[in-house]
Amino acid sequence: MSFRTLLAVQAEARPEHYRTAEAFKKRVFALLEPLSGTPAPRLAAFPELFGLPLLLHLEGGFAPKALLLDPLLPWRRARQAYGVFLEVMAEAAKAFGAYLLTGSLLSPPYEEELARGRFSRTSFFQNLALFFNPKGRLLAQVPKMELTPKERWLRRGHFGPHLVETEAGRVGILICLDGFYERHLARLDALGAEVLLQPSANPAPWERPWPPTPPARRGRCGWPRPKRASSAGSTSASSSTPC
Repeated sequence: MSFRTLLAVQAEARPEHYRTAEAFKKRVFALLEPLSGTPAPRLAAFPELFGLPLLLHLEGGFAPKALLLDPLLPWRRARQAYGVFLEVMAEAAKAFGAYLLTGSLLSPPYEEELARGRFSRTSFFQNLALFFNPKGRLLAQVPKMELTPKERWLRRGHFGPHLVETEAGRVGILICLDGFYERHLARLDALGAEVLLQPSANPAPWERPWPPTPPARRGRCGWPRPKRASSAGSTSASSSTPC
């Protein structure tokens, strides 16, 4: 069986979508609405750093001056943001009956055990994506391996959870810059990946002129045009323009 529906989400990030768990859920469900009524099995992917604004804006926002009073604030906020991100995306995967790549957020990776609850095995932040099955179960936490200069403060990930077995085939996941390294592509190919997801982020303003083509194109015309979910006709999906 292969995937019948592929949806690559591209979206502008606005603070108001991230200030509460309810607002974030409403935004996620609205972006996944094109999946409604499409044939299963479904596969959807959000862009890289889609969850990052939760770290910055959730429940009042992040004030750098607060670090003087609470040096552990980034870790407290990361735990809170991760929890909202995990729970909303799990609910969305289940509601739309889809395998779901969440895009990524900046956070330590967390695990859960009955005795300990949710905990982190490391204090280091990573550029981390989550992958869920249609029942809302977390199948993999996928770290970015190749970091841009602005990401060098993060912990690099190691290859492992980047290939996920699903009922519809093997899904390979490479976050943005990872997908430009032949060794990672070759490794996924050798392991039998049938679909490659490469979520990427673009930090440019949504409405800026789009260089270098004259006359300058503006806004959504400068980004890849979003498409409604459709029968799978390609073996790869990128959810934004490459970083």
